[in-house]
Amino acid sequence: MLEQQLVDYIKKAKEAGQSESQTRSLLYKNGWTEAEVGDAFASLNQPRPQPQVQPQARPQAQPIQAQPEIKVAQAVQPQVQQQSPKVVAVNPAQNNIMRPKNKLHTILKISIALIIVVVLCGAGLFAAGQYFNLPWNPFWPNPATVMSKMMANMQNVKSNRTKVQGEISVTSDSKESLGKLTFSTDTQGDITDIKNPKANVAFTMNLTSPMISSEASATISMISLGTTFYYKIDKIVIPSDYSYPGLDVSQFAGRWFKVDQDSVKALSQISGNSAGGQIGMLNISQANNSALVKKIRDIISSESVLSIDKQLADATVAGQNTYHYMARIKKDKLGSLINKMIDLQMQETAKAQTPGNTISASDLALEQSMLKSFATTIVDAIGDVNIEIWVGKKDNMLYQARLDKVVDLKKIVSIAKGQVELKLSMVNSDFDKIASIQAPEGAQKIEDAILPLLKKQKIETDMSQVAFLAGSLYSTGKNYSAFCSPAFLSNKTYGPALKTAIDDIKKQGASNLACFSGIQSYCVSAQLADGSYMCIDKNNKLGITKCVNFKTVCK
Repeated sequence: MLEQQLVDYIKKAKEAGQSESQTRSLLYKNGWTEAEVGDAFASLNQPRPQPQVQPQARPQAQPIQAQPEIKVAQAVQPQVQQQSPKVVAVNPAQNNIMRPKNKLHTILKISIALIIVVVLCGAGLFAAGQYFNLPWNPFWPNPATVMSKMMANMQNVKSNRTKVQGEISVTSDSKESLGKLTFSTDTQGDITDIKNPKANVAFTMNLTSPMISSEASATISMISLGTTFYYKIDKIVIPSDYSYPGLDVSQFAGRWFKVDQDSVKALSQISGNSAGGQIGMLNISQANNSALVKKIRDIISSESVLSIDKQLADATVAGQNTYHYMARIKKDKLGSLINKMIDLQMQETAKAQTPGNTISASDLALEQSMLKSFATTIVDAIGDVNIEIWVGKKDNMLYQARLDKVVDLKKIVSIAKGQVELKLSMVNSDFDKIASIQAPEGAQKIEDAILPLLKKQKIETDMSQVAFLAGSLYSTGKNYSAFCSPAFLSNKTYGPALKTAIDDIKKQGASNLACFSGIQSYCVSAQLADGSYMCIDKNNKLGITKCVNFKTVCK
């Protein structure tokens, strides 16, 4: 709408001799639109005077007070000098013709533009950090906070699946390979019922070395249900130079075997208290699994073994968006954790002892000291360990961990030369998904399959002892004649040892023990529980022949 003040200004400028173009230019610079200026000039050029138009309030502008007279610039004279009709510019700003809020409009527009830019930049930075992994992304959470949440969350996991792949390589100081062991595990664990933990494990390993005739490999399955374990050898290959005479391991392949508390007792009896104690250690406090699991978790939780060194590019692991860190396991923290685990192991071993299966307190203390000493040597040799970890963004769970460490063998064994490299990768998934883990059908008690073999092995050991004593007698007098006589059994030097061997052979279920000896030869045999025979003669070779006289050749 036409404003009278604008029209009056144009009249004054025209009277002062200012050209129309100069007037328009000055008005445009002071915020008047081309349309408004054009309308004002048009009203002046019309032959009839325009009716007085009341100024209409403009949005965001203060009403302009009508003034009886607009003061023009000092350069404008009240009368035009005829001698010098020069054009004098009229400045609208000096005549209050400038819009009072145009500057405020400009400031507001600039402010809004800046706000939009900041928001867009912030959103862009966040998006860039998410998709392009900017190393300086300020929207990443504090790594220490993420680690703290991860440790707390992993402590509360009731079930999950863990896959581990590892490789141990040994090389000489000339970089020649001395052997490589690769292994992998795929474990489904469930401790929803902490008093009855369950696990399903698939284990594979492969060993190659120039020191063995061929590679050794095995694939083993294991299921644990509370205090009962099930094992199955799916496949096994043993180099011929490491196989045990008379023991065909392949006969156990494809069969499930059950190990429980009764199995431990039976195996302990045949193996002796010392070996039985070791079996008991592997079966630490099975009757108190819930308390043991809690103690282990408390120890791990109390030791802050991980510290973050660097934040790396985010990644996707097991279908999850994860934060990626380079962390460090400090050797002093690792050593402290291992020592506490050894202490716990010994405490549980002492509690699990039974009257028929005991280890003295002094032996336990000695073994504890030896384990700690060995652990300290290994930890010192390894030093600090760098480990990559991937933590879920949504749930703060540990989805992957990976390490690669090279250790100088001289730091472990002073006379050794070369190095050992350990590579390990772990991937977690299926957190808190219920796992269906059940006992396999048709499992055979391990003692029913193993005891006959262990008894046979024991008899073989006793027979070798008999051959050693016979050789000792012959080396003294070049004569075997007295070996099988009662006089030899009463011999103070060898008699007690021979009697112990014979008694142990009978203890393993053997019968019809026969002993024949002459001047230059002898033969000793025993009938086994399955009806077969085991024998030995002066050639120190075990056979299956029944001895009938001292001339019998054991084959």
